[in-house]
Amino acid sequence: MPNLTSLALYSVRVRNPAERENETLSAILGEDDLLDLFTAYFEKLKEEVPDNEGSQIILRVLKSTVDGRSLRGMIETGAYGIESVLYDRKAKREVYKRTRDIADMLPFFFMFHIPEDTDEGILILQRRSNYGVRNILYDLLSFKFDEEFPDLRLRFKPLILERDMKQLLRGRATQVHYSRYNRSSDIADNVAGGHEEKYGSVELIFKARQGTFFDLSEKLRELMRGESANDVFELEEFDFDFTKVKADLIQPNGRPKRVDLNNWKNLRSYHDVTGRLEEMKKSPNDFEALRLLGDELLHQTLRQIYGRAGDL
Repeated sequence: MPNLTSLALYSVRVRNPAERENETLSAILGEDDLLDLFTAYFEKLKEEVPDNEGSQIILRVLKSTVDGRSLRGMIETGAYGIESVLYDRKAKREVYKRTRDIADMLPFFFMFHIPEDTDEGILILQRRSNYGVRNILYDLLSFKFDEEFPDLRLRFKPLILERDMKQLLRGRATQVHYSRYNRSSDIADNVAGGHEEKYGSVELIFKARQGTFFDLSEKLRELMRGESANDVFELEEFDFDFTKVKADLIQPNGRPKRVDLNNWKNLRSYHDVTGRLEEMKKSPNDFEALRLLGDELLHQTLRQIYGRAGDL
């Protein structure tokens, strides 16, 4: 898999279930600033080095700095529990034996921006190909947050920019996937005989000819007007009842992105910065380069939300 580096956008909110509203992040319950809380949490994490023996994942905070209303840093995470060897392809020999207690650690950039007097903050997280740290970071921060505010709920939700939504509306798809889940009487019994209460799935895939694509733009606009995906993508000429529909939509970089059309509102905005890092002749581990690219993305996001860049 190519070594791709991207930046993912999320919104940050604190929900007050009792009041059925979101808290002002710079004055939670009228007092606490979420930026100060996160800063303190990361200082504690530097000392603790969390080790989840259940999932066999370690996280370390390598760096965390506050500048204005932004908290930036690098965290490092990796899994252990597997024995393996490191092989030098040029020397054509093994150079190291990895034991079960050794974790293969990868660094990831993060940035929290918590504006004053608003109920929404912004989180930018580095992704490395298909690997990200949103879940592990959320679990750690929400655990600490819940200890201090048991009646509130910390939330990280995907945030998509208008330009990415316009790209989605272009609707150029290379494949459309229809799927359904069946009981064993529909699938397994026909294969193995007998009857067991098991589940399987069936998928019907439509592929565009090489060099062409399906134009789904009008169907996607119907989705955004509130129509259900199963109605919009109904298969009138095929006897195939489906429960899910997904499409491989072409991104600006030319690569397809699979989108769950039943849950298109959860579409994630990943911004490929691989080329920018190569132009800068910087490594995907370089904090200063990622800080610069993160600030650029943050400015774009603030302009969309507030109509101006805002104070970083």
